[in-house]
Amino acid sequence: MCTHQLPNKLQVLNQDFKFEFDKETMLSVTLKDDQTVEANVCENGKCDGLPIQGTWFAFYDQAFKVDLETGLRFIANYKYAVKEYVTANALADGAKPIKKAGLETDDYDKFYS
Repeated sequence: MCTHQLPNKLQVLNQDFKFEFDKETMLSVTLKDDQTVEANVCENGKCDGLPIQGTWFAFYDQAFKVDLETGLRFIANYKYAVKEYVTANALADGAKPIKKAGLETDDYDKFYS
């Protein structure tokens, strides 16, 4: 979740939260070890056609950016989930158990990623 208005703050979303956009293009993207990308546009459940080449790089432990040769660019944030021993249901429990557990954004051992 983008936290540009709340830098270094935790934001908790439901597991079934759906982002919606006015227009969507589905891509199948393969990130390679040499930081190159191969992408295919997907239509009607099929991801074939001429591959689109590009590059990618990581933003620390937060996200990665993809730049395709077509000019299309996007950023995908990594997903983190609070481990059960911290709280079984962070949304239902609210912020108090998270604060009680001393959960901070850099507590990597308290999150699944």
